[in-house]
Amino acid sequence: MHKYGAVDDFMAAIGYGDLSPHAVVMRMALNLEAPGGDLRTIPLIPQVQPSPRVLVRGEKGILTSIATCCQPVPGDAIIGYTTRGKGVTVHRVDCINAVNAQDSSRVVPVDWETDATHLYPVAIKIEAWDRQGLMRDIATVVAENRVNMSALEVHVYDDKTAVVSTTVEIDSLAQLSRLMEKLEGVKDVHTVAREAS
Repeated sequence: MHKYGAVDDFMAAIGYGDLSPHAVVMRMALNLEAPGGDLRTIPLIPQVQPSPRVLVRGEKGILTSIATCCQPVPGDAIIGYTTRGKGVTVHRVDCINAVNAQDSSRVVPVDWETDATHLYPVAIKIEAWDRQGLMRDIATVVAENRVNMSALEVHVYDDKTAVVSTTVEIDSLAQLSRLMEKLEGVKDVHTVAREAS
């Protein structure tokens, strides 16, 4: 992939089908598998998404934002917290920040809009035994489930354990559950968990 002189040439090759997205992912996975336990981080370009579809007190059009601390997704039980100048921030009901909210008068009922088609960033942590091809296998499962990874960080420790922290963009709790179940099936993966950012 180093044969492309400019990013535009590289992107054009993908667009024209000369280079498959699968080949790009596989090359990235190979670059992540660092010998000696080096940390590798790949900065990815975040995709801009429209505002999440949440109804506040049954009303549309009220400014809302998804809390970055707990990253709720459709299917999660949620509550809203009125914030000054930012409308209503939507939290999972089990979020420690929502539970410890100091002013209960600012808590408002919220619900997911049922016809929403929106992608939500969710941070997950994968713990596994390090081995050749681990990142390739993880990337393949994510790609096969038609999920985008918007961030990825890998730590490999002296005891040959690997901790993969990734942010995936999903459209529902059901999609997240399916993805996590498939990731748990990857050889040498022993835990997959949703994590707060």
